[in-house]
Order: sequence, then C-alpha cells, then structure tokens
Amino acid sequence: MHQKEKSKFLWNLVQSILVIFLIVLVGSIIMDINKIQGSAKIINYAGIVRGGTQRLVKLEIARKPNDALMEELDTIIRDLKNGEGTTRLVKIHDRDFRSYITNQEIMWNQLKEEVLDTRLKGAENTNILELSEEYFQMANETVKAAEVYAEKFATKLKNTEIILAVNVASIILLLVYQTVAAIILNHKNKELNKLAFIDINTGLPNKGCCDKFLYEHGILSSDEIDACIMFDLNNLKVVNDNFGHKAGDALIMNFANILRRTATEKVFVGRYGGDEFIAILLDTSKEEVEALLKNIDDNIKEFSKEENGTTISYAAGYELSSEYKDCTLQILMDKADKKMYADKAEKKRNNMLNKL
Repeated sequence: MHQKEKSKFLWNLVQSILVIFLIVLVGSIIMDINKIQGSAKIINYAGIVRGGTQRLVKLEIARKPNDALMEELDTIIRDLKNGEGTTRLVKIHDRDFRSYITNQEIMWNQLKEEVLDTRLKGAENTNILELSEEYFQMANETVKAAEVYAEKFATKLKNTEIILAVNVASIILLLVYQTVAAIILNHKNKELNKLAFIDINTGLPNKGCCDKFLYEHGILSSDEIDACIMFDLNNLKVVNDNFGHKAGDALIMNFANILRRTATEKVFVGRYGGDEFIAILLDTSKEEVEALLKNIDDNIKEFSKEENGTTISYAAGYELSSEYKDCTLQILMDKADKKMYADKAEKKRNNMLNKL
C-alpha cells in the first residue's frame, strides 16, 4: 500500500471511529436524559409522600380521617419501590435509594397502624406525633437519595456533553482539514494540468495544448473566417553549433516573447515544438492576419536595434478557412505549414544568392 493510500485509509478510519463514537455518545445522552427525567419524577413523588403524610397526620389528630389520601400514599410508596403502577414511575436500582424506600415502606406501615390507633384512642394516647417525625426524617432521606441518584446522571450527562462537544469539534476539524486538503490538492492538480500544457522554456502553450486547441474546434463555421499561421526560426542549428544551446534557447525565448507581446487577446499563440510556433486567429480577416505578421516583423526589427544588431530570422506561412469547404484548424495548420516551408526555402535561396 502506497503512503498516500495509507494516509487516506487512516484518515477514513479516524473519521469512522469518531462518527461511531458520536452515535454512541448521542445514545448515551438520550438514555441519561430519560433517567434524569425519571429521577425527577421520583423526587417529585417522594416529596409528595413526605408532605402528604404530614397532612394525613394533621387531619387524623384533628379527627378528620382521610382514607382516600392514605390509599393514594399507599399507591405512591408502592410505585416508588417497585416502579410502574398507576403513577408509571421508573424503578431506581440505586442501592441507597432502595434501602431508604424499603425502610420508609416499613415505617409507613407502622404509621398506618398508629393512625388507626389514633382513631380509636385519640392522638394524646398514641405516639403518632413522634412516629410521624421519624417517618418525616426517613422520607426526607429517601428524597435526598433520589436527588443524589439524579445528580449522578446530571454529572455524567455534563461530562458526556463535554466529550460530545470535543468529538463534534474533532469531526468538524477533520472535515475542514480534508476540505482544505482537497482544495489544495485540486489547486495543485490544476497547476499540474496547466503545466502539462505549458512549454517550460517559453511559457507559451506547448504542442499538447496546441493539438487540443486544434481538435476542440472541429469543423469551422462557414459564416466566419479563421486563420492559422505557422512560424519556423531560421538558422537555429547554426546558432546552437556555433554559440551553444544557451544561445539557441535565448533565440527561441526572444521570439516567443515577441509573439506574445504582439498578439492580441483573441489570438492563440503556442510553441508547436522545437523551433516551430503557431498562431490561430478565429473570426478574423486576411487584413488582420497580415497586420499581425507586419507587427511581428516590426517588433523583431525593433528588437534587433535594442540588442545591438542581434537578428531573429524566421519563416512564416498562413492559410484562411474561407479557401476550403468543411475546413478544420488541423487542415489550416497543414496548409500553413506547407506555405511556411515554402517561405523558408525561398528565404534560404535568396540568402545564398545574396552571398554570391
């Protein structure tokens, strides 16, 4: 497995683990919330029992028995211990709470017997007040045990929320990192693709880019005139042989700069390979093509003056799509190439005549 594949596998593994952990945390939070809600209900009913018992005792002392209240307290205490029932309370399995509620139930049964004695003998002849005080303390401990139980889950929930926040932040940071990495990679790929179609020495589109441009346009429209110009530097081999390849590279670069500087935005200019260059003009005219060639020639003469007589000799040939039916840029290039070689041969012949 290559390094990039290993790295990608590890990132995907980490992301999967974080997502699974997130699901587990969310599930844990839901369960804790349910337990806290159930505990809150337990605390509420335990408080009702505590207060309701005191009310029952007061009514019995005042000789106003309330059997309905006693039955209600019976039901709540039973549901607090066993869960469900008419109150639909959850069953708490906390050891402290179960110990307190069990003892409270025992004491509640004792208190009920004392209530019945009070009805027969009167409060002054029983221990109902003392027993109700003890029972109140016991009920108070039960409420506290339920509160402690709920507090455990509240603390756990808080800690889980912190872990959840860290987990979510980690996932977000991972996604941001992957997004940024993807953007950087996409940018690099674009730059690489761009470089793949750029001639390093001249900065002009290379042969691959030129061929792509030629191919993409297909059959040219008969409603407009398109043109292709082919250029070929003269004497490049002589320059390389006599002055070195650096001088030859400089010749190519200088000619490329002149083409780039002379051509307008609508003109596609590229290095077709070696000492050959191409210029493509879409929706143009013969006058515009010849004007471009003249400007190139003028700029080369100006360059020769600035470089103390350094000359750039080249051959050129162009062809217009209006001369052919169902024409393509490739056809134009081939035709222009032939004219360029004819021009090259003509200039070579004239140069030899001038030397005679």
